[in-house]
Amino acid sequence: MRYSKGRAQATNQIIVISIACLSVVVSLLFQMLSGAYTWGESIQAQMKVYVYLDDSLQTNQIDSTVLVLKNRKEFIASSAQLVDKQSIAKDFLNTTHENFDELLGDVNPFKNLLILQTKPEFRNKASFEKIATSLRSSPGIYEVTYPENYLELIIPKIKVISSAALIFVLLIALIVYFQISNYTKLHIHANRTMIKSMQLLGSTNGFIKKPYLLKSVILGLFGSLLGYLITNVFYFYINNQIPELTSYIFNVTNQLIILVGTMTIAILFSLVSTLLTLNKYLKLSASNLY
Repeated sequence: MRYSKGRAQATNQIIVISIACLSVVVSLLFQMLSGAYTWGESIQAQMKVYVYLDDSLQTNQIDSTVLVLKNRKEFIASSAQLVDKQSIAKDFLNTTHENFDELLGDVNPFKNLLILQTKPEFRNKASFEKIATSLRSSPGIYEVTYPENYLELIIPKIKVISSAALIFVLLIALIVYFQISNYTKLHIHANRTMIKSMQLLGSTNGFIKKPYLLKSVILGLFGSLLGYLITNVFYFYINNQIPELTSYIFNVTNQLIILVGTMTIAILFSLVSTLLTLNKYLKLSASNLY
């Protein structure tokens, strides 16, 4: 049975579509991991140490205590904000509309608060606990808190989700690779007689492989560009529906990395599947072609 030109073109189209699917999967993987990492970094950047000062401190003592805490350069970054208890009481009243003066009179139940920004390498549970313990022993400190729930619940879940997404997409990528490989084998199998004839006429393996490998590069390139286009249409739709996600899944740097990465992976997959199949048929004897 002859392998018609139309059937060859149909096989090439299927290979391009399969590579496009692989490119979409790789793009989504990268954006998911990049978005999760950016989200995690954003959450960690907002994690601060909240130091409540004792009411017994006078104004000059408060200034002195704040200066001492700001100078803890071993773990405290340059950012430090002092919020007096009058401002806290005012914000509480504006937010809850509950006037504590009716119950407590002139007594302000809140504490002066110093918000400290830690260095990035200290934004984890162990470091926060160590910092809090150290600050609690300082004079004039009433209490020290930090966002413990975020550290115990959200950050580990981000890591778990990222790992699960990586495993899932790698499995999908493996399935797509086998699909690409099968269609590549079908395409080369149809030309096995011509390949063996060229070999018997003295053509080197490199000369025989060259057009097939070049074609695999072209198919990989077209497939990756098609996948990149599909992915960006999807991103454009998501960004229009949920603009808040724009900073997490769409930026110029990510797009360049995705384009280069998907092209490299798609071409590599196409080349490897073509090369492995070619080597198989180049090693076959003429009697085993049928």
